[in-house]
Amino acid sequence: MTEQILHFTLGPVQNFVAQARRTRDLWAGSFLLSWLSGKAMRALVDKGWGEIDFPDVQGDAMFRALGGEGIDPAPVVGSLPNRFKATITQAKVQAGELCREAINQAWHGLADAVWETFVAPVAPRGRETRAIWERQIDGFWETSWVMGQASDGSDGGWLDRRKNWRTHPRREEGGDRCTIMSDWQEISGWVRFRERERQEVFWDSIRQGVLDEVYAALKGNKEVNTLELRDNERLCAIALVKRLFPLLPDETLKSTVGWIPDGTRKVLRKWPSTAYMAAAPWMKRASERNEQACQDYVKAIKACGDDAILTQRAEHISRIANFHPMGAFADLDGHLFFSDAVCNDKVVPPRSQKEVLKALQRFQGDLLEESTKRRLKMKEASPYYALLLMDGDRIGDLLQKWGGKKVSKALGEFAGKIPKIVEKHDGVTIYAGGDDYLGLFPLPSALPAAALLADAYQASWKEGGGGTISAGVAFAHHGVALSAVLRKVHHLLDAVAKEKNGRDGIAVAVMKSGGDAFEWGSCWRKEEKDAASGVIHHLVTLAKAFADDDDRSTSFVYHLRDRYDSSLWEGLDERQTHAILFAERLKGTEMAREIVEKEIDELLRVCRPLTKESGSVERGAFTSDGALLARFLADNGIWLWNGS
Repeated sequence: MTEQILHFTLGPVQNFVAQARRTRDLWAGSFLLSWLSGKAMRALVDKGWGEIDFPDVQGDAMFRALGGEGIDPAPVVGSLPNRFKATITQAKVQAGELCREAINQAWHGLADAVWETFVAPVAPRGRETRAIWERQIDGFWETSWVMGQASDGSDGGWLDRRKNWRTHPRREEGGDRCTIMSDWQEISGWVRFRERERQEVFWDSIRQGVLDEVYAALKGNKEVNTLELRDNERLCAIALVKRLFPLLPDETLKSTVGWIPDGTRKVLRKWPSTAYMAAAPWMKRASERNEQACQDYVKAIKACGDDAILTQRAEHISRIANFHPMGAFADLDGHLFFSDAVCNDKVVPPRSQKEVLKALQRFQGDLLEESTKRRLKMKEASPYYALLLMDGDRIGDLLQKWGGKKVSKALGEFAGKIPKIVEKHDGVTIYAGGDDYLGLFPLPSALPAAALLADAYQASWKEGGGGTISAGVAFAHHGVALSAVLRKVHHLLDAVAKEKNGRDGIAVAVMKSGGDAFEWGSCWRKEEKDAASGVIHHLVTLAKAFADDDDRSTSFVYHLRDRYDSSLWEGLDERQTHAILFAERLKGTEMAREIVEKEIDELLRVCRPLTKESGSVERGAFTSDGALLARFLADNGIWLWNGS
């Protein structure tokens, strides 16, 4: 028999992951996709029907755990992509059907566990809740596959062509829509405009059941604000499985997933909020400068009483490994470092707000002040964090050129380098599988981490080279909806870093609470050997210069935007652009010409970003967005990262 090739994919991907209201939702969607894809791969291998060519599964922790191996620590982060290639060694087998059935069996098993634990006791208070549940669980996942023979590498495009032939009809949903996944009906079955009371009774009962199951110590507390399922959330079956499966009892998790991610649900259910990631660099500096003040703040929070809201919100164990020595201080909810958040009833009970706010202000006053105007802004924590999304460039072409096993080997080597880089930069990985990466970072370390990951990716392609990766980074206010931030990073990666800039680079955006501010993008490097010493190094250097020197100004850049039409810069070379900037910067200042020369040189390395549109890396036209980004980073503590 001539061996056959199977290409298999599971979806939908982007919507399932991106439709998230909290960071745990984001992790859960990524984990479930990887877990289900792994179930399909294991079905082939365990039945002896074939071998996985892509990705490299031999050393993958999740693949091994799915095979029953006792992995310590148990895998938490998804590491298997939703798409794989296998060599089928058995004649006349329905390999694609086997994979599909394995996915359905695993998915239904997990959904049934969530139903029995949290929904079944409440279902009689809904209208056709069980029917809605079954319809949605049965009809969600889309699987596509192609199997055939090819020895010339032409199979690389099979799956893309197969996916264009859509065979997954979806029934139109009726009733009120899920507040997270708006294409699907929420499961109570009641219509809000005429049956509001019945709908609220149903969802209040779900919330109470979650509280009783997960927070036994708070049972009967009438002032509880159920963080796990907010009072404005009414979910479909898919969103509810994603939200609640991390809250299943440990034994149930073990029997359905195969292991208990993170060892226990007490740890698994806690993922750092966006506010925590924003506060992280400030917390780290506070711990280094005045440990006693940190301990005093913890005592002050505890002195406010064992409030139910604070009990639910506590981080318990920080997922930032470098924060563990900080003890109880690292376990505080990130919102407790922002004055406006402390005054929110959903964060701190009204009776405790004044005391907590006084404690925070006292804590801030105990820290040493900085020397420049921009550094003084960090007397309070910056409200911005970073979401980083990375994706390998032209993987399909590399698969056709090299074959699945060589590509898998390179991606496996890259995967092995990720944890050390992320941990060093105080990041939290959400997903790392194949050529994809998604993670949360504090603002100061996000760009250096992205550059090092890009270098690690490229270095993993030893045979013949050619492997590059692109990135999107959103610096977002912690109050911006997470789903909006996810949409933005996908736009930055796909439309800016890849399509507009020609790949092998990074696109960055700033998302303020009042709306998007600006975008900036560039290739990683030109003359430099690696990304870490390329444009990101120049951007960080410029931002730190703004933070350290009160005489540095970007006001003249604003004047340029008002005075000169943007089309002017398109026709100017670097010498001409330098001359205009130099003249504008000299106006109204007595600075030495050599200092101004140095400033303009530093500015142009960032404000004439690199592009690969024409095939080779070239400098683009002048844009003020680079200077605005550098100033934003200076105002929000980029200088707090010292590379260690």
